[in-house]
Amino acid sequence: VLNKPNTVVLTQHVAKDYFKDEDPLYRQIKIQNQTYTVMGVMEDIPLNSHLQFDYLVSFQTFEQEIDTRNRSLDFTLYLKVRPGATETYLKEMTDFIQEVHKEHYGRSGIILESDLQKFRDIHLRSTSFTINPGKPGDIENLIILSALAVFILLITLSNFISLLTASNDIRIRDIGMRIVYGAQKRQLMSHLIYESVLLGLFAAFVAIVLFEINLGPFSRIVETPIRLPFYKLVGLFLLFITMAVLSGFLTGWIHFLSVTRYTPVQMVTGLSIQTGRS
Repeated sequence: VLNKPNTVVLTQHVAKDYFKDEDPLYRQIKIQNQTYTVMGVMEDIPLNSHLQFDYLVSFQTFEQEIDTRNRSLDFTLYLKVRPGATETYLKEMTDFIQEVHKEHYGRSGIILESDLQKFRDIHLRSTSFTINPGKPGDIENLIILSALAVFILLITLSNFISLLTASNDIRIRDIGMRIVYGAQKRQLMSHLIYESVLLGLFAAFVAIVLFEINLGPFSRIVETPIRLPFYKLVGLFLLFITMAVLSGFLTGWIHFLSVTRYTPVQMVTGLSIQTGRS
């Protein structure tokens, strides 16, 4: 459909913006002061593609222009290599391409860059390339954000443990009475861990609600539309639940250790117990 000059294929959202509900095929459209004939409409590009565009113009449109000095000579090339192709072989190939470039264009002062990277590295590891199609990400930003998330989680767990320990003067007499009436330490540990896990699950539920509420504003702040498909939301929900259970188990166990270091007599009578109210 793009074998003639001045022809264009539009994505669905652009076709709807220009022609609403009318049929756009073979209609005329003006782009950058040049008239094109619409030869087709394609689906919108998925967000996880590094190639992002609104329309495609036929290459013959540029070939018919005599003055190409204002046009870019940069092209993205995809190579499907045979199994077993070594990096040494690929490096020799790019060196050969660079030599051909220098031979044909070197004296004209055109700056050339030829390099290869693995397909799966395009999105997060393309910062070293001068020309990039689309808007690549940066693996370092992900590492920084992930480390920040872990740091916040550790601070939260520390605060949670501190709050539980600070409440010892309220709970310790109750736990002492349970021991006096025959409760086993295993039962006490299960009880405290159960309480902490319930609190953790409640916190996870609140976090998921806040996540859904703030996803749109956060997407606008980082200028990246974030849409999570249902199966990823399920995975995220399971991750939250797992973290809540593990966090609750850890805090409940530490709370149990801080409480049971006293004798039942000290717990019930409150003798010589320094609960660290500060």
